[in-house]
Amino acid sequence: MKNDDDVNDEFEFKPLYSNSPKEVVLLYDELQRNKKEINEHKRKLEDEVEQRTNELKLANDKLTQLAQKYGLTGIYNRRYFDENFGLFQQLAFRNKNSLAVAMLDLDHFKEVNDVHGHLTGDQCLRLVSETLSVEFSRTTDLIARYGGEEFILVINQISEKDLLSKLDKLRVAIAELVIYNENQQSFKVTASIGAVLAPASFSRDAEQWIKVADLCLYKAKNSGRNTVKLENFTELL
Repeated sequence: MKNDDDVNDEFEFKPLYSNSPKEVVLLYDELQRNKKEINEHKRKLEDEVEQRTNELKLANDKLTQLAQKYGLTGIYNRRYFDENFGLFQQLAFRNKNSLAVAMLDLDHFKEVNDVHGHLTGDQCLRLVSETLSVEFSRTTDLIARYGGEEFILVINQISEKDLLSKLDKLRVAIAELVIYNENQQSFKVTASIGAVLAPASFSRDAEQWIKVADLCLYKAKNSGRNTVKLENFTELL
């Protein structure tokens, strides 16, 4: 990369002889002025290119972030989960930790939309997302909206006891949310949660983790909803 001295040398003219004709001196001075103007113009162009490059990078970073997160909830989307689950699994495997995948589904959410309207339903999803982010805030935790009123969590380095405790605390926190519709009428929602806890080597296929967690979620729904069901494979493998 050229520095300022290199740029100046590129347009540098040799000194004139002291007895040079006046016309030559005038021409030399004109060339020197042109050289300075060219240098200044070049510097401005380089500054503008750098500024535009930085602005483009910021815009691309913003687009990437928007592509990874739901604007409604501010948490990651399923695409981000699909693309990054392997990284969280590798982290757990490298540190010889267990890994948990939990599926959370809001109970009777269709009734929320039908009775209170979709805008209120959106507000409900936002509040639940905020609660998830508070309860699972470690950088080694992954929270994503899996679709509709369903969320998925990836939890690194946790015991069965602590996992059940945290998931139940999350369940209670959601049940205690007070949500208001457009007419300022309050209501509450509950969530059913299914989870699998296993060694990181359980499966490289995220769908296998999801399948077990989903079966547990199905059991939670069938046992009355607003509950947590867990399958623990850490002692079997």
